[in-house]
Amino acid sequence: MAMNADRTVKQLESNLRKWCTAQARPLGEREAQRTLEAVKAANPWRALGPLDLYAMFLAGQGAVRVLDGDEGGWHLLEDSLIAQTWSLKLAYGRYARRRDAGEPQGIVNEPNVPARLFAHALAIESREAASWLAGAIISSVDNGAFGRWMLNAFEAYAIDLCRLSQGHKPQAPPEAGPYLHILETWNEPDRFGEAIAECCDYHLTKVKQQEGFADFITQPYGLFPIEILATFQLRRASKLEVPRVIHPLLAIQLAHPPMASAGVTPRDPICRSATDLIRQSLGE
Repeated sequence: MAMNADRTVKQLESNLRKWCTAQARPLGEREAQRTLEAVKAANPWRALGPLDLYAMFLAGQGAVRVLDGDEGGWHLLEDSLIAQTWSLKLAYGRYARRRDAGEPQGIVNEPNVPARLFAHALAIESREAASWLAGAIISSVDNGAFGRWMLNAFEAYAIDLCRLSQGHKPQAPPEAGPYLHILETWNEPDRFGEAIAECCDYHLTKVKQQEGFADFITQPYGLFPIEILATFQLRRASKLEVPRVIHPLLAIQLAHPPMASAGVTPRDPICRSATDLIRQSLGE
């Protein structure tokens, strides 16, 4: 699939650039204003939707900057992650309180959202975010906070990535599809690289809505191989070899994040104001 993969990666980059120019900029400006209005009103719940959308804008802009060789783009990708994680944390806390009180409620979010955020956090070594997300995801399998898991391969694999990050053995469910081969070859370096390449191919089949669920349709995750990078980080943490895998998805700048994320406070002033408000409301 190498030729098709190369063409797909180039098309995804073109689509991302067009999205950032034509759609994301007005979206970002509008949602930035709505976020600031919520902060001014000291209303964290009013900030959640606008903050998530503004964070998506930042992620797209950051990805384009990284693709252009500007490492400052990683700061935007990190700010986006931190903002969305605090947003999810606020909603998750309300879910837990209502559950404990026996009150009826809907789910916090679809499982793809926390799965993506966790893989993103692990990929850039945002350790505090990754730790909280892993715990929330594993707990949600039983408490239902994110609805039904195991409906597609990426979500099933994300749960095992969470387990591995916490020092537990993966369960390697059949629902993990091609990602199952990564778990099966974890201690076989020669075959492990082949499994990674196979999953890179699979990633590129999940970037647009066709049959089934497109796990990576949200920008910029089509071009940002978060689950592969998360896998590499877990291997490094375990002092295991990370083989050199030749694949178009791993040849771009977004596949090479700098080591060790800086911290837990966004650099972007709008994200920082909103997350400070959420922190205060949570008493943290």
